[in-house]
Amino acid sequence: MRGFVSNKFNITIFAALLSLSTPSFAADWYPAEGILVAQENYDAYDPFADYSEFDEATDEEADIYFFKNGRFFTLGLFGGYRSFTDTMGQVYKSAPNFGLLLAYFFDLRFAMQVSYVTGDHNFDFNLNNQKFRGTLTVSGFAFDVKYYFNMQNVTKGLADVNPYIFGGITQLSREQKRDDLDGIEKDSAMGFQFGIGTEFPIMKNRMHIGLEAMYQYVNFSGEGNELIIDGNQTNTKLNGDIIRLQAIFGFNF
Repeated sequence: MRGFVSNKFNITIFAALLSLSTPSFAADWYPAEGILVAQENYDAYDPFADYSEFDEATDEEADIYFFKNGRFFTLGLFGGYRSFTDTMGQVYKSAPNFGLLLAYFFDLRFAMQVSYVTGDHNFDFNLNNQKFRGTLTVSGFAFDVKYYFNMQNVTKGLADVNPYIFGGITQLSREQKRDDLDGIEKDSAMGFQFGIGTEFPIMKNRMHIGLEAMYQYVNFSGEGNELIIDGNQTNTKLNGDIIRLQAIFGFNF
């Protein structure tokens, strides 16, 4: 009888111990709601925690706006009117010119551009009772840097206009052929150019129409010297630069 009571007492104690240990065991493996199993050590140094390729939030905003509304390349065709100043304007007639351009955009404001232009100019003048007729062909390459003005804070009607200024260098060559001679006179010169322009986007900014006005300062060989034709002095000096007005039709990429 005593053994039975002792065994019953032991079983009761074992059951009590089991009831006390089971919740602790379950709590270790099944945490209550709202308790994190593992927590990060925020005091530890993480070299990538605050990494950002942008120095300021405004830089990040500008890049996001550029990828959304900007363009990377522009391929354009242009045509316009070219004329000369000073005495060259009196000898060579104004005439159309045409060409093509390729522009690369660094961001919404700055771009670099490479272009090619060509065109023919007739000349017809009398000198020392002798008539001279022929054609002058002027062509060349140009490299420009363009800056677009910020139009985001203007009225809605002007926000779609993209005015800009540009400047760069140009390499021009000219070929002159007289109707009374078989040969062609050739020469070339380096020059500088600057101008203003504007663009009007069309087709949801996939294309644009532009207008430009530029001045090209070029010093061809023989400028400032007396013009000599067929060994005869003419008492005339051919001086002058170039003025161009042109329209552009561009494709944006």
